[in-house]
Order: sequence, then C-alpha cells, then structure tokens
Amino acid sequence: MGTTIDYEAALDQARASGHFYGFTPFWRWAFNICGLFMGLSIIGIPLTVWMFRLTANGGAGLTQEGLVFKGMSKFHCPWDDIEEFRVAKINVASGGLVGAGIKAASESNKASLKGPLSIKITGKKSWELLPAHTLAGTVAMAYELERRTGLRILTPEDHPLPSAASSE
Repeated sequence: MGTTIDYEAALDQARASGHFYGFTPFWRWAFNICGLFMGLSIIGIPLTVWMFRLTANGGAGLTQEGLVFKGMSKFHCPWDDIEEFRVAKINVASGGLVGAGIKAASESNKASLKGPLSIKITGKKSWELLPAHTLAGTVAMAYELERRTGLRILTPEDHPLPSAASSE
C-alpha cells in the first residue's frame, strides 16, 4: 500500500485488457452539469475543468496488480490485500427529490450494481468506497472481481447469473 501508482497508466492498462468501467452516460451528464454550474463563478472555473477531466478519464479498472479507481477520489487495491466486499444500498430517506432521482437512475441500469461497493483492505480500519452505481457494466466487473479474489459480491436475488437473466 505504500507504493506510488500511476493511475493514468493503470487505467490505460485496464482499457487495453478490456477491464475498464467508465461512468454511465447519465453520470457523465450529471457531472458535466455540476461542472457548468461551478464555472458560473470565476472562482469555480478550475473546478469546472477538473469535473470535465473527471468525466472524460475517470472510472475503475482491473489490472494485473489489482483494482484501480480514479474519480473524485482515487485508490488502488492489490488483489491480495482485499479482504471483503459489500454492496451498499442507496438510502433515499434523507435525499429528497435529488436522492430519489439518483436511486431511480441507479436502479434503472441493469448492468450496474445498485449502490456503492465497499472494499475492506488488509491493514486499514476504514473501507474504500467504489461508487459502482455510477459506473457502466459493474455487474460484469463484480463477476470478474469474484473470479480474481475468490470473494462473494453478488447474491442470486440481486443479480442472477447471466444465463438465468437471458432466459427471462
């Protein structure tokens, strides 16, 4: 965990291997709208540039070494350091209209997990949080994470196996 990682190079490696998961079109649009609103003030222009770069280059990638994420935060988890996964549910109780919209957008995307993916890393007290509900194709990513780590993420109730889903 103490080594420095080149996140751009790691995500490029994930893109080349076909294991890169970028933001969904809805979340790209939402982040770009946020960036535009931040740019309305002179002080917010650097944040606007940062948000546009985030939507263009951000996402999660699976590399030979581990899981890499670069978005509003960034982290790298080597495969051997991952202890546990949990898929969190999005709670709308205090989210109001915006929270209800986020939950509806997350639940409408059948190829993505329905909430953030919490990752317990060896030697760390806190969990890393991967905003899986904002990324495209994270159900496929979860299957690949299960394969590489041997840890369970998906339950049959939440996401049936692809062969069972295709027969519906």
